[in-house]
Amino acid sequence: MCALADEYPLLTHVRFTRAGCILQMYVLLKSDDKSKQAMASIVISAMTAGMTSATIAYDFDVDPLRRKETPEFYGYIPDGASRTVIFLCMIFNGMLLLLSRSFCMAMLMLVEKKYFIWYSACDMGFYILLKIVRGDFWYWFPATGSSGLFVSFLMRVVNKNLTDYTGIVHFRGAAELGGLFWTLNMFMAILTPFAAIKLYYAITKLQDYVLEERVAWALASSLSVSWILFFILFLMLMNKKYRWTFFTTETGNDWAMSFFLKGDTDAKRAKPLRLNENKWRKIRPQMKEFVLDNWEKWEEEQPDFFTEAFKKRVPDDMLPRAEMRKQKAAGGGQRRRSSLGELMGGSVRERRGSATVVPFNEGVDVVGNDDEGAVVVEPTIVRLLDEKEEMEEMDEAGNKRQQQQQQKSESKRYEDDGDFE
Repeated sequence: MCALADEYPLLTHVRFTRAGCILQMYVLLKSDDKSKQAMASIVISAMTAGMTSATIAYDFDVDPLRRKETPEFYGYIPDGASRTVIFLCMIFNGMLLLLSRSFCMAMLMLVEKKYFIWYSACDMGFYILLKIVRGDFWYWFPATGSSGLFVSFLMRVVNKNLTDYTGIVHFRGAAELGGLFWTLNMFMAILTPFAAIKLYYAITKLQDYVLEERVAWALASSLSVSWILFFILFLMLMNKKYRWTFFTTETGNDWAMSFFLKGDTDAKRAKPLRLNENKWRKIRPQMKEFVLDNWEKWEEEQPDFFTEAFKKRVPDDMLPRAEMRKQKAAGGGQRRRSSLGELMGGSVRERRGSATVVPFNEGVDVVGNDDEGAVVVEPTIVRLLDEKEEMEEMDEAGNKRQQQQQQKSESKRYEDDGDFE
């Protein structure tokens, strides 16, 4: 759920690279001296973005913990030599898509900048409207009200832009763009350069051409055809049972509710509580009954998901009365809900679900091995946070014991005073 938080630095890099690539392409086309160095710079920028987007998708999919938690979505990358080929396909697809989109946007800006603005606004507007019509506008982030609307709009816009220019495979998920929309969006992205070329040469005068028309058509065709071939190879080499994820019409609401409706463990069935409540509103009565029926058992067994952060996310009407009184007492008369940091990353125990399979080096700690024997590591910062949380819990427990001892001492002193009298 919150895995993307681990990739924010990479995603930020992709956003800046995308903007830089468009600007570079625009300046290059306007320039009289189209040097090979400038062209190479654009290609290198696009390759860097392609590598970054492929790395993000690859790391998510090969993570054994995510494959275990959501096996119906993660696992499309097979084992063996084809794994490397698939990774290369994702790199080149990201690179080619960014080059194609940058060329398209640069051509629109050369006609007139308003065409670039209008196209971008209409494309994004259609996407947002589609999400609203399907009842799928709310993002999975567990924030409601005006802040929830802002976060949902922001994340929809950001992730759509990232997908438009880099084709990050992870965003095919129902919680993001959705499988079928992701695929159609990719084909739309590689076809729009042809419309931009047609518009440019229909409006621009011959003496103002920045590029020969035949060269423009050849460039757009080569980029589009290459992308299609790499995408077909990608689909052929991936695990077949995951191909449907690129063509599914499942919504984010369906995805959120599926954890409860199809889950075979309490941890999976309780996962919707970590998501935006608007995503699972239809099954709210069933969720409430499930939580109330199992709360006492969870208190006794203390499963991994049953953390303090989880308890704070449970809506008021789903909490047992005893737990509500306990949380209000701890909060000084008011129940304290999860903070922004807890909502973004969950508790440290939940963040352990973001451990990935990476080469062993400094700054990481071994936490186990996956089924293939690969080392599963955890960033040192997570370990430090875990230790910090444990120390805070120990301090809190120590304070409680100290208070109890003080109360017992005072009670005993009052009793002794009474006996003396």
